[in-house]
Formats: sequence, C-alpha cells, structure tokens
Amino acid sequence: MEPFSSDYPRSDPKRFTERTSGRKITEAVACVILCLFLAAIFWSVYASSGGPNPRTRCLSNIKQITLAFIMYADDYDSHLPDAASWTDRLGLYTKNQDIFHDTLAEIRPPDCGYAFRSSASKLNINTLKAPATFALDFDSDLLGRNASSDLSTLPRPGRHGGQDSIGYADGHAKSVRIARQL
Repeated sequence: MEPFSSDYPRSDPKRFTERTSGRKITEAVACVILCLFLAAIFWSVYASSGGPNPRTRCLSNIKQITLAFIMYADDYDSHLPDAASWTDRLGLYTKNQDIFHDTLAEIRPPDCGYAFRSSASKLNINTLKAPATFALDFDSDLLGRNASSDLSTLPRPGRHGGQDSIGYADGHAKSVRIARQL
C-alpha cells in the first residue's frame, strides 16, 4: 500500500507500541525538568544583575520628559511651558509621574533631580536654529520640583558613572561626560 494513496489508513494501531507510549512520558518529564533548569539559570542571572541599569533608566526618563516638552509645545502654539511649573504642566503628557524622579539622586518625591533650562521658559521652539544642540532638560543638583536653571547645575561628576543625561529640543537624549568648566 502506498503512503499517499486514498485508501491509506489514517491511524494504524500497529504503529504504536507500549515502548513508544512510555517514552513519550519520559520525554515530557525530561523537557519540563530542562525548562525549569533553564528558568532557574536565567532568573539567577537577572537577579544578580540588579535589574535595569540606573543610567539607562535615567536616560529613558530624560527622553520621555523631552518628548513631553515637544508634545506640550505642539499643543501650545510651539511654546514651551513656564519654568516655574514645568513638571505640573508636563504631567498631562506622561503616563507615569515616576519619570520625574531620578533614582540615583537619593531623593524622595515630590523632589525630582532633573531641571528645565530656564532660558527656554515660554520659548517658541520653532525659533531655535539648532534644536539638536539646545538642551531642554537635564540631571541637576537642584532637586526641587519644577527646578529650572542653566546647565551650570549639572552634577559634577555626573551621577551615572561620571556622566549626565541631557534631553535636547529635537527630541533626542544622550548621556554625556561634562568637563569641569562649561
């Protein structure tokens, strides 16, 4: 009988023996044990790494705050918020208020650890000639809510392995090592 003929039986009771059915259970148990073993290895590696890198978390926070500035400006005729209330104004554009708190600044809410560039207060973002080099928000030694200043308040050395996180007016953010003198 040919395997592809129309009268080929779909299930042949002679194909299965006691030995193969016992082997299926053993294979299943071995597979479960292997999966548990791999899960234990991956869990221990993740737990020993301490979770997400704090520098990456801070850079992500700065990026989200920068994008919130851009969304705010889009809704308010390209104008940035007032420096005296920027965190309160941007709260509507963020899903998580925790992004305003730098975990390495050793502070507790409502303090932030980030500052808004004071010269950008109420600025029309479309008037910037080089938005990719204009810093909007950054790590700061000023820890209060709605902190604003110029870039002289960047922590030195930076809180994140000697580097500071800075968000720029074009929407990108990066971690940079700042020289002692600006």
